Amino acid sequence: MPKYLLVSFETCPWVQRAAIVLREKNIDFEFRHITPDNRPDWFLAISPHKKVPVLRVDDKVSLFESNAIAEFLEETTPAPRLKARSVNGAYANQPTAGAPPVIKLK
Repeated sequence: MPKYLLVSFETCPWVQRAAIVLREKNIDFEFRHITPDNRPDWFLAISPHKKVPVLRVDDKVSLFESNAIAEFLEETTPAPRLKARSVNGAYANQPTAGAPPVIKLK
């Protein structure tokens, strides 16, 4: 099972999307908060844009941007499925640019 580290500021609203997907998919993860005015060197080394949220996978891969994190988790952890699929297997409700993805909550 992969090891996940989700990094954010305490007040970042965008990290909530990634945290919701991780929790809804019952994925164990570490949630680590950093301060925007004092970003540690380890964070600067794993975040190409120096922004949050960042999902670190197995201490090898860094994913950034909450939409990309949600899409990655949907593809790599198929159950439970949080986005509807059409008959041909593509996402039925693709978000437009800037719109949040459709996430089914319990």
